[in-house]
Amino acid sequence: MQEDIPVQVELQRMLEQFQNRPFPEDSGDEEASLLHDELVELDGYLMGRLLTLANGGRLSLIGVQVCLGLRQRLEKVANSGSPGFRDARSYLDYLAELENLLIHARPLFR
Repeated sequence: MQEDIPVQVELQRMLEQFQNRPFPEDSGDEEASLLHDELVELDGYLMGRLLTLANGGRLSLIGVQVCLGLRQRLEKVANSGSPGFRDARSYLDYLAELENLLIHARPLFR
């Protein structure tokens, strides 16, 4: 639809900027490393969906929810003082940026 074009253009700009951001490195801490693996999977899934929308594709909101469970587990580790807490904080920052992209793209979902 015509009214979607400004949102698509802005989403394309945001995605280009986001893709220049380095992905957080894996952690040496086992618990944080497992969360990193989940973030990798979520990132791949969501970026594929967001790129489809930015290029004019049509998708429903079904299955496009940021995993609240992942956020909660990351917050738990980030606030625990465990060896991987710094890594978990960087993963949370990255997840927040993904969530921001989803919020911006919401009008494009059907």
